[in-house]
Amino acid sequence: MFCMKDHLQEAKWFIKNLHNRNDTLLRVARSIVEKQTGFLEHGSIAMKPMVLRDIAEELKLHESTISRVTTQKYMHTPNGIIEFKYFFSSHVSTERRRRMFIYRHQGVY
Repeated sequence: MFCMKDHLQEAKWFIKNLHNRNDTLLRVARSIVEKQTGFLEHGSIAMKPMVLRDIAEELKLHESTISRVTTQKYMHTPNGIIEFKYFFSSHVSTERRRRMFIYRHQGVY
């Protein structure tokens, strides 16, 4: 049977995990921005090839963590709102990425 103390401990654990998740998401986003400044300044023509492992190694996290963090998360950029996965060459081919960027930029999905 749960008492108030147990509920409080669970709430503290939940809040701590939310903070950790937010911190990881922010670290991944910062790393992407640092590595993809060319894309942010000049568009998809200047995008550098990048794989999940690049970010994982830099942040000392597992690739699966980076994969989860970048799934269905979006970044507002000067080139539109872009899914984090868009920045990784392992996710889609370069040609498909270019088409996705053009379609999103024109409001076509």
